[in-house]
Amino acid sequence: IEKEDVLPPIVVLETLSKNPCLTLSVVKDYIARKLEQESKLIEEDRKSIDKYQDETELMKREIEDLKTNAKVFQLSKCTTCTFTLDLPAVHFMCMHSFHLRCLGDNEKECPECAPEYRSVMEAKQKLEHNARDHDLFFRQLRGSKDGFSVVADYFSKGIVSKTAIPPENGR
Repeated sequence: IEKEDVLPPIVVLETLSKNPCLTLSVVKDYIARKLEQESKLIEEDRKSIDKYQDETELMKREIEDLKTNAKVFQLSKCTTCTFTLDLPAVHFMCMHSFHLRCLGDNEKECPECAPEYRSVMEAKQKLEHNARDHDLFFRQLRGSKDGFSVVADYFSKGIVSKTAIPPENGR
């Protein structure tokens, strides 16, 4: 049971408690290991939460700064050719700057950041596609030992969203 993690510890305890001949000492080591394992998971989750809260706060401050303050572009060299910037030059909010001649036809997005942005957008589109693939969700749910973790994973990735419930006629 422990090796394959077949049952939650509470179910193991409830099942064993039905036998009057068994004492707590029989499962003491098992429970201690499970409690330690859960404590480690909780601590890891707390660290992740703190990290994400710090990152979110930093992003909020950056957004507020972008909304309220002017952005000064001080890069003196072109990101592509590394020569001193002269006019006409194009500056992006990511703080990359280019000669217009070095930028070419791609003047709407930073060529340095575009590949990463595209990969993020592709991942987002894939998540949105998976959100509409109910069969995949239910296959993962049925194939998992822990269905709750599958549902939690979908929520954490933003795949499951609020759905509008249409009002019933006559109400």
